Amino acid sequence: MSRASHLLTETITYADVSSTDGYGDPTYGTRSTAPARIDYGIFRTTSPRGEEVMCSTRVTTETAVPHRARVWLPDDNAAVANEARRITRRKKSITPDASLTIYELYLTERGGVS
Repeated sequence: MSRASHLLTETITYADVSSTDGYGDPTYGTRSTAPARIDYGIFRTTSPRGEEVMCSTRVTTETAVPHRARVWLPDDNAAVANEARRITRRKKSITPDASLTIYELYLTERGGVS
């Protein structure tokens, strides 16, 4: 059992990009689940391009969810692609003894699939 498992009391569903279709749009592979902590609020962060963005959801997990993956929260319908959220920023933190790695995912609102 992980040292952080008592904090990760919710479950997210995510799917990584598996390929692109004929138009260059991403298609997503098999959905997976991960234990997580979900915080709702206003979070200021920076995008990969260095732009300041506001996000309304922060997910903390021990699972290395890929940056291009789409994420469904517990109240989202994971069977519906347009209910997925995009990861705006992924931060990784490691304890000094390297015994625990935590990821923070800052998410867009629903409908983040393109």
